[in-house]
Amino acid sequence: MSRRIETIIFDLGRVIIDFDHHLATQRLSKISDFDEARLFDLIFTSDLERSLDRGEISPEEFHKKIGQEVKIDFEEFKAIWNEIFFPPEEEMVTLLGNLKGRYRLYLLSNTNLLHFEYVRDKYEILRVFEEYILSYQVGASKPDKKIFLDALRRSGSPLERCIYIDDIKEFVQAAIRLGMKGIHFEGVEKLRRKLQEYGVAC
Repeated sequence: MSRRIETIIFDLGRVIIDFDHHLATQRLSKISDFDEARLFDLIFTSDLERSLDRGEISPEEFHKKIGQEVKIDFEEFKAIWNEIFFPPEEEMVTLLGNLKGRYRLYLLSNTNLLHFEYVRDKYEILRVFEEYILSYQVGASKPDKKIFLDALRRSGSPLERCIYIDDIKEFVQAAIRLGMKGIHFEGVEKLRRKLQEYGVAC
């Protein structure tokens, strides 16, 4: 039964690596005339960050737009923007290590160039993945089927032999509608049990 699954596709944020966007807006608010809530709305509640994640604007353009509210040079902004991540749990590192070599592992993430380059360089565990399917490169973000289809094309695996894992139910459902198997991430131990239900050796 385990041979039925060939490819396992993981989301990144809050599945492998946790993060807190408020860490950035809190720090930015200390060097601006605006409170943290206004800056959070400007960046995350609006479509600004999503435009960055879809590759519609460059990191430099993104910084320029924020710079209208916060006077900060690009290098200092990059440091604040990137220092929002937490190391992966040891249980997740172990799980990925167990899967490596038995299954084809891919990473599928709504993310931007600055964040991805930062976590790729900082967290060695991301090297277990054969390829990264990233919204800013594809020009589409989940739940758009375009990004899922790009992952499937790269894997070369039949739909029914792929599992997609995400902490956001809407994105899991989007993968299931295409014909993949899907798992809503609610912690490493639950994930391990769900994978085993699909015959995955982990």
